[in-house]
Amino acid sequence: MNAKLLNNLALVETSDGSATLFSTEYQQTYHSKHGALNECEHIYLHASGVFERLQAGKITRLLEVGFGTGLNFLVTAALARKSCTALQYWAIEKNWVPEKQFAELNYGRHFPKLHDVWSAFSTMQPALLQENIARFHFEPNIELTILFGDATILDIPLKNFHAVYHDAFSPEANPELWTADFFQKIKESCEEGAVLSTYSSKKSVQQALREAGFVVQKVPGPWGKRDILRARVEQDLDLVQAHI
Repeated sequence: MNAKLLNNLALVETSDGSATLFSTEYQQTYHSKHGALNECEHIYLHASGVFERLQAGKITRLLEVGFGTGLNFLVTAALARKSCTALQYWAIEKNWVPEKQFAELNYGRHFPKLHDVWSAFSTMQPALLQENIARFHFEPNIELTILFGDATILDIPLKNFHAVYHDAFSPEANPELWTADFFQKIKESCEEGAVLSTYSSKKSVQQALREAGFVVQKVPGPWGKRDILRARVEQDLDLVQAHI
């Protein structure tokens, strides 16, 4: 399945000065209106443990479900480049943002040292969306691989991720990406100790993650959101769960 080029996206300014998009198809914004950039840093870069890994100089393999506007990737790539740490970033996306909307978001202004990175994917030609995959390499040590299509049926070639950014549209709008079966598929692509972080703390999401074999923890969210979830891959799950 190839990616679909989106239409009818509206620009939304968020409280921290960064922009996001509103999807008329899903009737939701891509990021929090309380602060798109702050949300990415808090929920994904920090809650996942990726910040600590990159700061410590540990090569990091990461999977994102829902590449969207690319902001989570930019936040992560900025730290990888600053810390001179190798980053292998894989993302799954079904619907691609047009170049015009990427230009309106103007994320390059937040990441002046990532002009090459921002330009590469934000100006990607529609013809590439007819392929199943797009690969980018940025000096000195950042790799971006985007898989196009339905995340529930796509094969994920890499099987040793250290972290997962689960940033799909909400369980109400995009329920197939919040099931135990889908989380099980994601878990099978992770190393032991890997952490999945996500903005949704719904009980149904917690239950689905547990059924898939994750150890689930509710942690404080960013401004405007009380709780988010961290879900860890543990080998001896029964023993871990018994001590929670």
